[in-house]
Amino acid sequence: MTWSSASGFGSEAERSVIRHASVASGAETVEDAQAEMELLDYDFHLFVEKYTGRDGVIYRTAEGCRVVMTRPARQMPVRGGTCCIAATTAMTGC
Repeated sequence: MTWSSASGFGSEAERSVIRHASVASGAETVEDAQAEMELLDYDFHLFVEKYTGRDGVIYRTAEGCRVVMTRPARQMPVRGGTCCIAATTAMTGC
């Protein structure tokens, strides 16, 4: 994807990758995800919740942190088959 200077992201020469990490981790609780985010000094952390298997992201805000979890996918009938729709749920106070 290419961003133009008009979009506020600057030219390609002005952008650079600051930090890149690839981590293979197992499922974890929200509390474990928060602890890992703090330990690694990340601004956000993607994880799979241990007990529900739902995908989630925990991220820092000025007030602390927020957690967004996907809801289980719903099967929706469409022409020629079905389609899965996933929604999100936001939680605060972590």
